[in-house]
Amino acid sequence: MDKQIYLYPEVTAPSGTERALLWSGPDVTGYTANIKLSTIAALSKSVIRLDIFQGIVSSKYDSTQKRVCGKVKFDPTAARYKLSTTSTATLYVNLETTSASNAAYFELFQESGTGSPLSIVTLNTTSLTTVTLTADVSTYFRSNSNAGLFTGREWINVADSMNYANGSGAWIEIQP
Repeated sequence: MDKQIYLYPEVTAPSGTERALLWSGPDVTGYTANIKLSTIAALSKSVIRLDIFQGIVSSKYDSTQKRVCGKVKFDPTAARYKLSTTSTATLYVNLETTSASNAAYFELFQESGTGSPLSIVTLNTTSLTTVTLTADVSTYFRSNSNAGLFTGREWINVADSMNYANGSGAWIEIQP
């Protein structure tokens, strides 16, 4: 008989983050071990994913002509998202360059509808193969943050007709 692990669905802690785990099998010879298994709190909440863009977007232009890759409108104060003042958000960007001596850049900025756009973060790489770059953008995706249009754009360090910044996706994952 193989060992069997049973994870019982009833919650044993008021916080809902622990469950009873019973392990039985020939190695325990009649004894049942009761163990508290802590689960990751994030499993009890859904991750919110905001896609800025998917697919390939290339730019041969420099910072004077940044290419918009995509946009997503988001209101962190909306009750349906159940965000708090401690929610966390991470920006993910798949980016590469066609020349290691000519860095590719990606910028996330916020347009609020009034005033100048707010640059949130700029990431770059000199990798000739796609890398996933990340940045903590939590401050802009909490219950006390402003709504806006979050826009991604990319460019290459030095514009020429031979080199490109290639993005293959950008998204934000928010843990409420």
